[in-house]
Amino acid sequence: MSAAAGGAGGSSESDECTYELNLGYRNGTPDGFFKRMLNYNGQFPGPTLTCERGKFLVVRVNNFIDEPTTVHWHGIEQNLSPFYDGPESVTQCPIIPGTSMVYRFQLFQSGTYW
Repeated sequence: MSAAAGGAGGSSESDECTYELNLGYRNGTPDGFFKRMLNYNGQFPGPTLTCERGKFLVVRVNNFIDEPTTVHWHGIEQNLSPFYDGPESVTQCPIIPGTSMVYRFQLFQSGTYW
């Protein structure tokens, strides 16, 4: 999954860019060896999320894998939402298998992140 701040969002209201990500498994060979891989929305790498600086990125993550998880937003500043960025049970509760979590945070910088 990559996030690019600067373009139009998936479903965009005046101050939000809204996405839904389904975390699941699929088989593939990303490094030349067959294995079970994680993916978002059946894609590897995951879909690109775009949103303009100053808007809120809203992402509903549905956990369809068999273990708890979180999303770490590499490089995206979490000035007002540190509880949305980090390892499970450290800065946020994990997303339990079969459940969902909605992340909503404001984008303060521009660039490309993955």
